[in-house]
This record gives sequence, structure tokens and C-alpha cells, in this order.
Amino acid sequence: RQPGNHDLHALVLSCNKDGMAALRAGNIKSAFEQLKYAESILVSNFSDGENSSLLAITCNNLGCYYKRMNKLHAALSYLRKALKIEIGMQTEDVTV
Repeated sequence: RQPGNHDLHALVLSCNKDGMAALRAGNIKSAFEQLKYAESILVSNFSDGENSSLLAITCNNLGCYYKRMNKLHAALSYLRKALKIEIGMQTEDVTV
């Protein structure tokens, strides 16, 4: 991992935590903004593989968001992406 990436990892985790807390509280707009911000940080700042676990978490959370909004096609798309990432990581810790 690059030295400067630690702060970005922390920011992504914080956005995911805040986004899911907002979703649980019914603050839908804030949840969406936090989760999409986390996704955009990952897409623009990390190379493939470097952010796999964070991207899987973010995709899983976005899947939960879209399910809550009853946008099932988008939910399934994000949940499939999360699962594909986790299978590619070959880890025991599947979050989906």
C-alpha cells in the first residue's frame, strides 16, 4: 500500500460506516451521498486489487441501500459485484 493511502482507507471506511448509520436512521439522501463518495474515492485513487476488500464492502452497502429503496435490479448488480470481488480475493471472510 502507498504511504498516503492509509488516510483514504480510513475515509472510505468512515463513509461506509456513516452511510449505513444514515440508512438505518432513514436518512436516505445522506446514506446515498456517503456510500457513493466512498465508491468514487476507491475508483479514482486505487489500482485494481489494492482496494478489493474496501470495494467489496462499499458495493455490498450500496446493494443494501438500493434494496431498501426497492430498486432491486441495482441492488442485485452491486451485490453481485461485491460477491465477485470477494471470490476473486479468495478469502474466508465473505461479507455478502
